[in-house]
Amino acid sequence: MDSTFETILSTHKVAVFSKGWCPFCQRVIASLTDAGISHEVIDLDDHPEGSQISTDLRGKVGRTSVPQVFVGGELVGGCDDTLAGMSDGSLKTLLDTHGVAHGL
Repeated sequence: MDSTFETILSTHKVAVFSKGWCPFCQRVIASLTDAGISHEVIDLDDHPEGSQISTDLRGKVGRTSVPQVFVGGELVGGCDDTLAGMSDGSLKTLLDTHGVAHGL
């Protein structure tokens, strides 16, 4: 049986693991929204399985810092990585590969 973390990654083409109080999370979420990228925000503080998802996230990426953005189950990274990908075109390529509509 898949973990909640794996289910989230397989269900949502763009997943943002976040915490509501985090300014970097707010920035990346706003940037994705502004670029017309549909995404699912998983607030680890509010999710009933947030603690286990955090543990699974650490196992996948080696850290628990947020935000962590995934496209098609592939790690994009945190805020700086995501914004850099928006600037250099690598995020556009990844979104196109996974059939995610966007305005980049």
